[in-house]
Amino acid sequence: MAKNTPSSERLEKFRATFFDECADRLAEIEAALSALSNTEDQLDTAVLDEIFRAVHSIKGGAGAFDFEQIVKVSHALEAVLELMRTRKILADKAPISELLDGRDLLARVVDEAKSGETEGSQLVEDFVEAMGTLVQKHGGASPAPDTKDKTDDIPDTPTNNKQRRFKIKFKPTARMYETGNDPLLLVRALKEMGEISVSLHRDLLPELETLNPRDSYLMWDMTLHTSATSEDVEEVFEFVSDVCAVRIEEAKTQEAEDQTKPTKAPRPERAKVAAPPPPPPPPNTPEA
Repeated sequence: MAKNTPSSERLEKFRATFFDECADRLAEIEAALSALSNTEDQLDTAVLDEIFRAVHSIKGGAGAFDFEQIVKVSHALEAVLELMRTRKILADKAPISELLDGRDLLARVVDEAKSGETEGSQLVEDFVEAMGTLVQKHGGASPAPDTKDKTDDIPDTPTNNKQRRFKIKFKPTARMYETGNDPLLLVRALKEMGEISVSLHRDLLPELETLNPRDSYLMWDMTLHTSATSEDVEEVFEFVSDVCAVRIEEAKTQEAEDQTKPTKAPRPERAKVAAPPPPPPPPNTPEA
């Protein structure tokens, strides 16, 4: 039996951490939904926010591993939760039972991703369709599957059809490595969005004698050219936001800079000024 390479071992550790996090988030969702169903205010904003964050965290991690079924169920749940948070679904019509079913389906597809099975794919399609009907009924946009190709979700406007440029500064903490997270996976996720350039900063790296192997010293600067939105880029780091320092800024592309550069207006032609008439002759003076 072939031994795992160091990189595959890190990947497996990262996957294990993801599934552990999923178990914690699913337990949070179940407890919050139970509390929501037993209260008069089924649109309690604080509880709904807690559920939304847990679902979004699962979706972010699933996207990094390309667990498509988890992403689809999470995205459909987010669409319904958003309508509840904005009170577009009235309290007496709050779909608590649908959310409970969604939580159970989310737990199932997480287990299937862990074991490599795909038996629940039809259940996922049925659930996404049902949630889409519910959302559209209450005036929301249909929760289309949130796959890696995000271009279909971007409104067809001149801004979104153009390439954007994001400057990303990323520094993992020691805790990020301790939890098995690999920065390379994040870079790969960004690379799938467009063209990326990466530069490594070693400025904080101490001399070997004082280096602590359990600490984190490296930092990366990245430039990403993509048609994705800032929310899409931020979502890549959602799962590790508490174990790294990251700053994402959208910069102007060269095309945008060219469009905003002031252009020199042509100099107006100087009007031709007519020459003044000659002075009148001096008056005749009388002879002495």
